[in-house]
Amino acid sequence: MNNTHDTTCAELTKEDAEAYADEHRRLESIIQDSEKIWEDRTFQIAAGGLTLTFTVFSFLSTQSVEFDWQIILIWIIYALCILANYASHLFAVDTARKMQYLLGDRINLGKAYDHNDLNKQYHTPDRRMRKFNMTVHIVLTCNVIYTLIYTSIHLI
Repeated sequence: MNNTHDTTCAELTKEDAEAYADEHRRLESIIQDSEKIWEDRTFQIAAGGLTLTFTVFSFLSTQSVEFDWQIILIWIIYALCILANYASHLFAVDTARKMQYLLGDRINLGKAYDHNDLNKQYHTPDRRMRKFNMTVHIVLTCNVIYTLIYTSIHLI
């Protein structure tokens, strides 16, 4: 996909053109960083959480602890956190791409660079995403704690 925009439609001041270019580079950096963070985080959650539960629950099964709904629930929550993390990544990249297109439209219209106006447009999706990510983090943390409690109860 070509992210360059034709700036011949309207004349911009040198400062506005540089500000738009800087903003475009910043958004591209967000996209790339998000992709890297998502890959790392997904691997860590999948490898850490699921491996831990498979290992611990396999050990518990040798101790005559049968698999029950709680074990299945723990695995489902880990899987949902992975999927939510994936959705968060896609949303962040999509939002940054939309903002890049908005910047291109503003360049084509010759609008002066307005940092406050752009921040207002970033704010709503960013606030929702922070709440969503915090919820995923809380659920994941609670699941790790519940895994430890469940394991401890069955080891005693």
